[in-house]
Amino acid sequence: PDSAAVNYERAAAIQPNAFASKNAGVCYLQMKKYNEAIPHFTAAIASGQFTDGLPEYGRGACYYNMQRYDEACPDMRIAIQRGFPVEDNVVARCTQ
Repeated sequence: PDSAAVNYERAAAIQPNAFASKNAGVCYLQMKKYNEAIPHFTAAIASGQFTDGLPEYGRGACYYNMQRYDEACPDMRIAIQRGFPVEDNVVARCTQ
C-alpha cells in the first residue's frame, strides 16, 4: 500500500483527481497513517463526486482510530446514511 499511496498522491498532484485522492486515503488508512489519509479523504469529500459514503467513512475511521470521536462521528453518520457498512461498535458510539 505504501508505493500505491505515493503513486496515487503523485497522480492527484499532477492533475487533481478525486479518485486518486480517495485511493491514496484508503492506502494510508490501511497503513494506519491517519494524518496522511485525512487530507486525501477531505479532498475526495469536497469534490462531491462520491455518494457511497466511502470517503466519509475513511476520514471518520482515521479520526475514530485516533480517538477523536467528535470529529469521527459526523463523518460516520453520513457514511451510515449513505449505506456504507460501518462496524457495530462505531454505529453504537456515533448514533447515541
